[in-house]
Amino acid sequence: MIKEVMQYLGNWTKLLFKVIGAAIFAAGGVFMIGERLEIGRLEAEAVCRVCPDPAGCMQVRGYLSSAPHYPDLTRRMIGSYTRTVGSLLGANYSASDTPGSGVKPATAPKAAGAPVSPAAPLVPEAQPAAGKVASNV
Repeated sequence: MIKEVMQYLGNWTKLLFKVIGAAIFAAGGVFMIGERLEIGRLEAEAVCRVCPDPAGCMQVRGYLSSAPHYPDLTRRMIGSYTRTVGSLLGANYSASDTPGSGVKPATAPKAAGAPVSPAAPLVPEAQPAAGKVASNV
């Protein structure tokens, strides 16, 4: 009797671990798809930030300019799931901090009498000696 009960519990435990493993695998797959969606949205926001009409640029690229960001329900749900899980893992999904967004940082104006420092030091180019052939090998 005990042997049958333990075998029964063992079969249910195996089934439970298979179901949990499949759920984790599916959740990871949805997360990876959502990451690709979010990367595309952030790229579109960064490109459209420098356009004269950012809302129109976002619509041309297939996104909304305001909070839901996605016009269809499937991408909205996957994107919100990804933003939730990713933010719990420490990711930042705001386009304000994306590098290469086209917005140049403001620099302080130089004083009128300040000396100008050269960008790179002037170094004469090395030339091969007479009769020698330069080789990169």
